[in-house]
Amino acid sequence: MVPLTYRIVILQLCVAVVASAGLMLMSSRQAVAGLIAGAVCVIPNALFAWQTERQRSAGRLLALGVLRFALTLLLLGIAVAAWQPAALGFFGTLVLAQLMYVAGPMTARGAT
Repeated sequence: MVPLTYRIVILQLCVAVVASAGLMLMSSRQAVAGLIAGAVCVIPNALFAWQTERQRSAGRLLALGVLRFALTLLLLGIAVAAWQPAALGFFGTLVLAQLMYVAGPMTARGAT
């Protein structure tokens, strides 16, 4: 069974790719914005998932969560400032990727 943290990252990556493919019907600028939003979500969460596999201390996990949040905000700021992505594609995909925190636990078969 894949750990929940990895499951969420995989779901976020899949949602970002599928949303970007759908946004390609609107324009390539929207699709690129969706991919950028996916990277903003997936990169910090992938690092968090990788680190939590090696850490079990509550204090260390809290610090990793704060670091993940700070890295997400940093990447969000860089993405908006550097690329000025299309709003619909960027924020729409960002919201869909964040919803995977709800969908991720529902994908477990018989796990709590």
